[in-house]
Amino acid sequence: MHHIVKWKIQPEKQSRSWILTIKDARREIKSWKKYSPSLNDDFVKSIWADAFSEALDNAETETGIPTKDVLELTWEEVFEIEYVLN
Repeated sequence: MHHIVKWKIQPEKQSRSWILTIKDARREIKSWKKYSPSLNDDFVKSIWADAFSEALDNAETETGIPTKDVLELTWEEVFEIEYVLN
């Protein structure tokens, strides 16, 4: 979520590195879910608010840019959308 928040607040700094970080995080989550079936979609949804809050805080701390305009991240934004450079 952290890099997706940064993607939204710093469009001028979007990079292949960020895309790879997002893809790597998705692969790691998929792998964890494979080896720990309790880490299912319901579990992810149960920690969503905390993970989102932490992502906002981390992105704001790292960039110095307020994240108040990022009101939510959808499931699709986090797990499905393919991010590409413009």
